[in-house]
Amino acid sequence: MRMVVKKFVENDRAVQVWNMVADWSRVGTLHNVRTQEYGWGYIQPLRNGTSDCVCYILMNPTINGLPPNESCEATTSLTKSYQDMIMSRLQALENQTMDQLVREKRALQKGEVVETC
Repeated sequence: MRMVVKKFVENDRAVQVWNMVADWSRVGTLHNVRTQEYGWGYIQPLRNGTSDCVCYILMNPTINGLPPNESCEATTSLTKSYQDMIMSRLQALENQTMDQLVREKRALQKGEVVETC
């Protein structure tokens, strides 16, 4: 996997732009898979104490060695797997955020100071 990330920090937000290429010898039953992912996202605090977290991803899969009549179905399957992986990553991020909020709330109730990431 090869990835390039550029981060821009402005007064009111942080933005990341990336380009990633990954070569997979096997993904499920598929062989010789390459994925190229482009994306950008930002985190921007809002006035009410919350933040916007926005992410846009374009993934282009290619599967070498498949006849054209099998390529469309295989690419659709690969894209679904990729979507599931991204949703799993987002769910993990949400869980970490909620855990941090719970820890901070408990610490405040006890009068402790919590170190945040």
